[in-house]
Amino acid sequence: MKDWTFYIAGVKFHQAKSCVDKIKKDDFLKLVPEPDNKYDPNAIIISYSDTVLGYVPMKFSAEVSAFMEIADNPTCKVVEINPTAPTYEQIKVKIYSSEK
Repeated sequence: MKDWTFYIAGVKFHQAKSCVDKIKKDDFLKLVPEPDNKYDPNAIIISYSDTVLGYVPMKFSAEVSAFMEIADNPTCKVVEINPTAPTYEQIKVKIYSSEK
């Protein structure tokens, strides 16, 4: 199956700044579809614990949304964390299926 690697979108509008120092490489993040999002009907929230970090970038959201419906275990994992980078490049993640 396909996988996607990207920086989380929209972090400056959410709470990523409040927990970027707690997040570690290889941490798992939660994916939550947001079909009522007025900007993107395929929007997918990425969160850490109960904190919204941002979204799957719009250019990937339709594919990832479809993938989440068919994958047995869609997984979002932190592949790079850099608190000193520009906000939009602080958290890089990979979405893939961790089915065995």
